[in-house]
Amino acid sequence: MNGSAVQAFEHVCPERIDLIHKNYRRLCNLLVDIDEWGQVTVLSMLTRYTRSQFIDPNKVLNSFRIRTKQSLLIFRLMKMKREVFMMMITPMKQEKQAMMTTMD
Repeated sequence: MNGSAVQAFEHVCPERIDLIHKNYRRLCNLLVDIDEWGQVTVLSMLTRYTRSQFIDPNKVLNSFRIRTKQSLLIFRLMKMKREVFMMMITPMKQEKQAMMTTMD
């Protein structure tokens, strides 16, 4: 295969990225067999396809970091609320126990 088919595709319908889906891996594998100028065309098409179809790993990692920090903050807040609740309920338990012992 030479790059002329890809050049024709790029000239006729460059916005039809959906037509590349089936042939993406095959084009990647055939890249070494294409002439130099055809490789430039195929690489630019595959680059455009990749940027539009794959997720940016940096954005995913940053999103994961943000969610992890938020989860950690929520966990710490829940722990603090539990500690405050335990501080409030402990005197109540002691008063209840004192009342029960005085009633006996």
